[in-house]
Amino acid sequence: MDTTPPVITFVYPTPYNEILNQSWVFINLTLNENASKLVLEWNGVNETIAENVSNTNFFINKTDLAGNYTFRIYA
Repeated sequence: MDTTPPVITFVYPTPYNEILNQSWVFINLTLNENASKLVLEWNGVNETIAENVSNTNFFINKTDLAGNYTFRIYA
């Protein structure tokens, strides 16, 4: 059983610790291997992106944003 999590790489135009003056964000990421689950933590709330992941490229678009947001990705 593989217990090492996949490596998650954020790809441009994913914001990195920056201030944006826009109402949307585009998150682009890659995984180095398959994963059983991919989760976006958006301001402390978990959202499942995909399960039984065999694709290693993902795009997430969040719209209608106002204020400050933080996010993390788990695989």
